[in-house]
Amino acid sequence: MISSSAQLLMLAPDMASSHDTDPRLRCKGRGKWAALLLLACWSRSMPFIGMPQVAEGPRRTMRRSQPDDDDFKVLQSRINELRERPILPVLVIDSMLPGQRLVFNSPNKELQALVQEEEDIGVIGMVRSRFGTSPARHGVSATLKQVNFNQWELKALRHFKVLGPAEQEGDITRAKVEWVYDEASEEDVKLAETLVPLVDTWTATLLEMGKERYDGQLADILKDLGDMPDPTAAGELALWVAALVNPIPALGVAYEIRPAVLSASSVRERIEVAIEGIQGSIDHISGKRKLF
Repeated sequence: MISSSAQLLMLAPDMASSHDTDPRLRCKGRGKWAALLLLACWSRSMPFIGMPQVAEGPRRTMRRSQPDDDDFKVLQSRINELRERPILPVLVIDSMLPGQRLVFNSPNKELQALVQEEEDIGVIGMVRSRFGTSPARHGVSATLKQVNFNQWELKALRHFKVLGPAEQEGDITRAKVEWVYDEASEEDVKLAETLVPLVDTWTATLLEMGKERYDGQLADILKDLGDMPDPTAAGELALWVAALVNPIPALGVAYEIRPAVLSASSVRERIEVAIEGIQGSIDHISGKRKLF
């Protein structure tokens, strides 16, 4: 008996040899049996060509969705969002500025968990208002490392602004932040240039009046802060000057200006805070006008 699959073999010329007679012509007979005999003879002498599948009606092809330009734009937007507005674990300790280093003691197990996460954290201070004290809306990212069992070190890195309310995850507080980028105008740069001679005067007056808390304190401060930014980076220079007159550990020769310089609404305002802070400190150290 011939199977239904055999009946579906595709006909093709005999490839055995050029002088072979077509097997279909060698098979004799009429009607149904002749057709079956013809197919059987052909299948024995012909090479196998292939077996098409039986069509069972119209076949629907599922089109696979491919990403288009809009999909890539959405993805890139989300990546940029995470890069420019990251969610950081936040410590409320004290206002710090880029470059500053704080070593402190704490038995808090939360710090151990943050070190194990191996990511930067956010550091913010407290600000006072007529309604009391509250966490500042501006701060810095920082690296956290364990010095010994209960001693830790923070190294401040980048200036950020806190967006929205913080969220509590167990013992760790997290908040979405936005990096602050200062775009200085020509007027900002010109104003920032006045900070350079003030820094020279301040350092000379500090050493002359012997206001270091310990020998070499100024050298340690400058080592942490690194080179003074150029006035063309006016906002960064203002932060650097504020970190100089309000160092860690404190010198006690200036008003606290770090929260104000961080929260300034413009580059010009940031520079003005730094100018007022360092000029007031110079007057205080020299005895021209005491601050406290």
